Amino acid sequence: MGRSIFNPGEIYIVNFSDKERVGGELKDPHPCIVLSHPDPLTKTVVTVPITSWHPKFESNALMKKRYLKLSPTISNQLSHDSAVALPRVRELDLEIRNEDYPIKKVGTVDPFDMERILRGLAIFLMMGFPRK
Repeated sequence: MGRSIFNPGEIYIVNFSDKERVGGELKDPHPCIVLSHPDPLTKTVVTVPITSWHPKFESNALMKKRYLKLSPTISNQLSHDSAVALPRVRELDLEIRNEDYPIKKVGTVDPFDMERILRGLAIFLMMGFPRK
């Protein structure tokens, strides 16, 4: 079986401009990190978008758990400090979503940052659940 086009840790530009967008959802093309291998049934991947870093993300305890700072590296090819937007994790069909906007791989998250993102996502998903 051949290698998948989308692999965990890869960063792609995804066009979030669509008619289904509501409220505070992302708009326009943004980089996103692939978190899963493609689902063999739906051909979708779980992704988390990257947005601009704001100092407020660091100064507020709740925001710190929702937005993880990602600094530029040679492998991720980001041009400035960015934020991994954990609340915006979503399943996407990247091939269909990008029919009008070419899919472009821009980089890869290093293993340390990928582990930090997955741990942060687990913590974020557990927020609001009562502890035993």
